[in-house]
Amino acid sequence: MEFRKVGTSILQGVRKANFIAKKLPVFPKGLKIVHQADLTKTLSIGTYLEQNASKYPHYRAIVFEHVRYTHQELNENVNQYANYFLAQGIKKGDVIALFIDNRPELLMCVGAAAKIGAIVALINTNQRKNGLRYSFELVRPKVFVIGEEFVDAFEEVKEEVQREQGKFVFFLADSQHSVEPAGYVNLKTEIQESPKTNPLMTKIVMMQDPCFYIYTSGTTGLP
Repeated sequence: MEFRKVGTSILQGVRKANFIAKKLPVFPKGLKIVHQADLTKTLSIGTYLEQNASKYPHYRAIVFEHVRYTHQELNENVNQYANYFLAQGIKKGDVIALFIDNRPELLMCVGAAAKIGAIVALINTNQRKNGLRYSFELVRPKVFVIGEEFVDAFEEVKEEVQREQGKFVFFLADSQHSVEPAGYVNLKTEIQESPKTNPLMTKIVMMQDPCFYIYTSGTTGLP
């Protein structure tokens, strides 16, 4: 019995070593990107979305439950969000607060923001009331993208965080037949007429430009 345990442990170790060895060529490439000396170089998540769509258009990019997106489909969806945001006057440096569960639309909104140089505030979906309100107010977003699954939580703080004029509140449906609540704009419906072409803005987003606001957990205080 002890021999079997040792044998299993050794086998697991070999498999792990083989996995790491296969991944090693990726590390230098990643380090090269991260340690670019010229932070004014045009490079972003949006850049890579466009490159992957060009190089691997029919390869799968996202597999989520029963949904599949190729790199081309992903990039086109991201472009529709990005072009719609641009049409609403959302510009480089504006903050887009995402309060969405883990699903493809989250990645699409992140990609869209990266393409136009907007900054994504990644709101902890476990937060409620005071913590949630504080997270929004800390970054003063111009845009709120609220997943259908978190509308009730957002409603508890909506009036306080939306006091300033010129803010957009979007509803991001989680099912095909969902209807937006009063006071929300249905983002999935709105983007349908937006172009699927790459926005020109991506070409002026640089490595030094902020991309995300990421919060602490808030376990010993506010986030």
